[in-house]
Amino acid sequence: MVYSVVMISALVALVGATTPVYCQGNPKCSDINCTSQTCTGSGCPGESFKIDGSPFGGIHDISGTNCYVDIEMFNGTHFTFTSNAEIYAVIVKGGPNSNVYFYNPPVYFDLELLSTPVNPANGKYYDISHIEFCMDECGTPVPEFPGFFIGIVMVGCLYGVVFLARKKYLR
Repeated sequence: MVYSVVMISALVALVGATTPVYCQGNPKCSDINCTSQTCTGSGCPGESFKIDGSPFGGIHDISGTNCYVDIEMFNGTHFTFTSNAEIYAVIVKGGPNSNVYFYNPPVYFDLELLSTPVNPANGKYYDISHIEFCMDECGTPVPEFPGFFIGIVMVGCLYGVVFLARKKYLR
């Protein structure tokens, strides 16, 4: 029985499954507190990546890094995400306020539907204004064909030519 509870808890932590924290205004990753999971504080560790305006769905490469965020939209107000960077929090801005989804421990995806706050005037979700991801630092991308490898190939080719030329002259 204890084993089942531990496994279910670990699975919930792995896939996200977090309740949003309603934050007034337009907080940024530097404004919220990932440690205490509150709307104000000393910020979140790492970097932030903001998608400002649609289309929100699709793969968003984070400029200058090898990181990405892939968003699957379910309508104009709900989405899931996957990323190759650890995500500490996601800020979903809609209307005058935001929903902040905190992850402790950080996650690489959330399969639960993330959304904007609900408009109290009509009971419907606000359209998304922007989405900001508070994430672990992304490294510099590795070149597809690194420069040092070109040097190794060139030296190998040179030795190959010398070996073939030597073999031809030794006959």
